[in-house]
Formats: sequence, C-alpha cells, structure tokens
Amino acid sequence: MVAITAVFIDGLIFIFTTWSGIRERILKSISPNLAIGISVGIGLFITFIGLSLGGFVLPGSGTPVTFNTRAFVTPTSILAFVGLILAIFLYIRNVPGAFF
Repeated sequence: MVAITAVFIDGLIFIFTTWSGIRERILKSISPNLAIGISVGIGLFITFIGLSLGGFVLPGSGTPVTFNTRAFVTPTSILAFVGLILAIFLYIRNVPGAFF
C-alpha cells in the first residue's frame, strides 16, 4: 500500500511540474553534453542488466564482473543471443520498432 501511495504522489508531482512549466525549465537548464552523457549511462546500465540476465556476465572474484565462458551452452543465453541477432537484423532492414 505504501508503494502505491508513493507512485500516486510521484505522479501528482510530475503532473504539477508539467502544468506549471517547471519541468521545461529544468530540461532547458541541462547542457546538451550532460544530457547525452546521462542517455549513454542509462543505455549502458540497461545493456548491463540484459547481459546479466542473459547469462553473459557473472560476478567476478577480483573484478566486479567476468565473462561467462559457458554462456552459449545454457538455453537462456542462447535465447538472448538469438533475440539480439533478430533485433539487429530487423534494425538493419528498417523495421519499425526493432530497437527504437
């Protein structure tokens, strides 16, 4: 119940900032280089989550992550790799919705 209330309050704050114009002023105050950097950081984070869930990276002992040498043996990793190849193929063929 607390989570639903927090989402509701967050929605109200977002609506208020949009209607009042505060959101637009905040977005215009961010430099283009910082906006690109934030976008790249979010994209790398989503990529890392996908690689982790696909089984391609594992927690490392000396490093934060390590490559899974048996990644292409498990069904989860094979399915993730086939999905990635399919998405790349559809993107090259300019199919709407392939990536963006």
